[in-house]
Amino acid sequence: MMFRIMDRVVESNKLNKAQSSVVAHTLFMAFSLILIIFIMSSMRNIKEDYQDFVGGVEIKEVCQRISAAIEKIYDEPDYYSQTNETMCTVDLALPETIADTNYFVDFNGSDIYVRTIENPLLNYTCPTGYNLTFLGSTTGGMTRITRTDYSNGSTTITLSKI
Repeated sequence: MMFRIMDRVVESNKLNKAQSSVVAHTLFMAFSLILIIFIMSSMRNIKEDYQDFVGGVEIKEVCQRISAAIEKIYDEPDYYSQTNETMCTVDLALPETIADTNYFVDFNGSDIYVRTIENPLLNYTCPTGYNLTFLGSTTGGMTRITRTDYSNGSTTITLSKI
């Protein structure tokens, strides 16, 4: 009789140990999954903050590089050409992306307007300070800026992707 009671106690302990290991494994998996979700969420937030900060700096740099190139190729003419003539060109190596997103550069009147196409949506406008005709656009990469003087005394600055 005593052995039967002991056998039942041993079987009961084995059953409890098996259940406790299943519960322990389930809890371990649940906490691991929660930890992974927390880490992924934190990394996504860090990436977004990084893109906003770095994108703001890069977008200003692109605008300033284009503005500096325009200043370099334009000077007030001492004479007016009798024919339409390309006076100068500058080739710039602009970045392909800003903060890992594609971007677009064009002119808004006499201002240079740079904006990203995807998230994070960033934009920046920098004035050129010249009362000229500005044409063209680019999406980064090798870009050509061309100054053309016309026989009527007007000047055009053209932006194009090479």
